[in-house]
Amino acid sequence: MHPFFRIFLWTFVTGTFMTAAAASHAQTAVQPPPLVSIPPDLLPGEIFFYRQYGQWAVLCRKDLAEERVLCELVFPPPAMGSALSPITISEPAADDFRITLDIRQNDVPDQPVFLRVDDYPLHEAVPARHRIVWQGNEARAILGEMSHGQLLLVRIQTLPDGLPYDMRIPLTRFAQALAAYRGQIRLLKLIAPRQRQDPGS
Repeated sequence: MHPFFRIFLWTFVTGTFMTAAAASHAQTAVQPPPLVSIPPDLLPGEIFFYRQYGQWAVLCRKDLAEERVLCELVFPPPAMGSALSPITISEPAADDFRITLDIRQNDVPDQPVFLRVDDYPLHEAVPARHRIVWQGNEARAILGEMSHGQLLLVRIQTLPDGLPYDMRIPLTRFAQALAAYRGQIRLLKLIAPRQRQDPGS
């Protein structure tokens, strides 16, 4: 199949699937089984694995720039459009998480962005070039809160008058999505197992 029609067919099929997944009955549908191997002959940018859980999605693709395979847990799912600031969760090494927020609003320079789950403690960080990355212990804490919470609030201070822009993100099925993502990257061997530390070191 010609690469153009291959990409067009994928866009049409996934668009149809993601629209249907937005319906309430789709939220309880049985998901297809996970992949155990990476398909051969992937095109750059091609998404070869997609599962949606509420407003979160697990997707695996071949990176356009570096031509390597990536799997991520993302909000919003691609079908929801690009007006929202996307959140990407990844685990490049075992238990070493990254939560990345790419700000698409006209944010105020040097002003913090606030993140909070339900009544858990507030997290804040100042963007660098319209991006925030939480990692280490704070990322693990945030993911733990999201796995047990109901609503994620992200507040961004915007220009020209500094008014807040709020994203209220339901966390329905987030814990399931995170577990599915972590299982998939291990099945595809995209993450090294956690190394044991020498007790004498």
